[in-house]
Amino acid sequence: MPFATAADYSDPRCWSAAGWQWRAVNAVAGPRYLRQAGGQWQQRRFGGGQALPLAAPAVHLSWFGADAWCRWAGRRLPSKAEWEHAAHAALCHLRGEVPTDDAGFHWGEVWEGTASRFLPYPGFRAHPYR
Repeated sequence: MPFATAADYSDPRCWSAAGWQWRAVNAVAGPRYLRQAGGQWQQRRFGGGQALPLAAPAVHLSWFGADAWCRWAGRRLPSKAEWEHAAHAALCHLRGEVPTDDAGFHWGEVWEGTASRFLPYPGFRAHPYR
């Protein structure tokens, strides 16, 4: 939560040019579904505030918000290939096939953005039914 409370959330240096423009056009002042109440972080769920488990995966972020957090933290979003490699290694670990050092990450619990464009695999064809 330090990024959400830091002046950095409003610092254009933490955002890509497109992200800063998106933030301005959409009047984004902070994370949409988070708030501080009584000195404690809460997430909006089912119309009310619930205590935010700080170790839980971040959800309800735009791609621009996730990218800005990475810039602020000195990190970057993985490429699609990097994400797939890590997810495959984690799956192998769960099967007991290959040891990995990321066994604590729970893959697939949330939408996991990457730095790559969201495009279909080569040869992909959409299902013919609506």
